[in-house]
Amino acid sequence: MALSPALSFMPDIGRIAALFTIAGTGLVLYTASVAIYRLFFHPLAKFPGPKLAALSRWYECYQEIFLRGQFYYSVEQMHEKYGRHFTKSHVWP
Repeated sequence: MALSPALSFMPDIGRIAALFTIAGTGLVLYTASVAIYRLFFHPLAKFPGPKLAALSRWYECYQEIFLRGQFYYSVEQMHEKYGRHFTKSHVWP
């Protein structure tokens, strides 16, 4: 069935859905591969600490924004729990 001339400029919905599916799958695969690398193959993966903090900076962001600046105290607690070899970011001595 042919489209009316007024609707002929619209792209095929099936192609757009396929592109979104491919892009979404790619994003999921990329995120999973980065997480696996950071948890198991990164040079700092051998140091103890919370795995959520090893995955991204969202751990720090959550504690700074939603817990109103509790990241500093969290780092102190992690030092007590895991030892002084634990470092979260490059700014900590």
